[in-house]
Amino acid sequence: MAGELSGAALRPAVGCRRREQGTRPRGSSIAPSCLALVLLFVVPIAYVLLLSLTDPRLSIAHYQRIFTVPVYTRVMVNTFVTSLIVTALCLVIGYPFAYVMARRAGWVSTLLLTVVAMSFWTGFLVRTYAWLVILGSKGPVAAAYGALGLGKSPQLLFSTFSSTLGMTHILLPYMVLALYAAMRKIDAKPPEGGGEPRRASRRGVPRGVPAAEPARRRQRQPARVRHAASAFS
Repeated sequence: MAGELSGAALRPAVGCRRREQGTRPRGSSIAPSCLALVLLFVVPIAYVLLLSLTDPRLSIAHYQRIFTVPVYTRVMVNTFVTSLIVTALCLVIGYPFAYVMARRAGWVSTLLLTVVAMSFWTGFLVRTYAWLVILGSKGPVAAAYGALGLGKSPQLLFSTFSSTLGMTHILLPYMVLALYAAMRKIDAKPPEGGGEPRRASRRGVPRGVPAAEPARRRQRQPARVRHAASAFS
């Protein structure tokens, strides 16, 4: 009897607590994170943007120099070209890796995920200095040139090739994890009503490309619906 009374007495308190939690604003849990992002990123960037327009006076002279001074123009073009090349390399190398991780179960997926996670065990500066040693004049690449009788090795450091190689090596794990997280949410089972997606995947067209979302939705439709839609199109 005492246990029943105590349980009945606790139920209203639990209900009141739940109602209090339900009345809290939905954004209260992410408000500290948003505040930190605003203070650490938005405010400094906005301040630098304000200085670029008002120092020493209100004008757009600093932005005009980007297109009028050849050095700034060349640096900007090289930056965009390098970023596009690095993105394409990370996508080409990381997509098959992430696809196998998402579709294979068991020890294969665990092993590949462990290999990707191990790259974060080494800091950014350590990996950068490792490439400085590898591509340096006294590194293993130069020694391989001399051992093969190819003469003096070419200048690899402080070039577009070395910067592209280093950035691809550092940013590749992020691309693999982003693709892996997206592919894990996609159902690998073939849809009901036809086997076209399975045959397409066997031909080497994965079902995980976000840009192919409209086409994949159409493939998920039953065969009768597709034939009726094609008759009216």
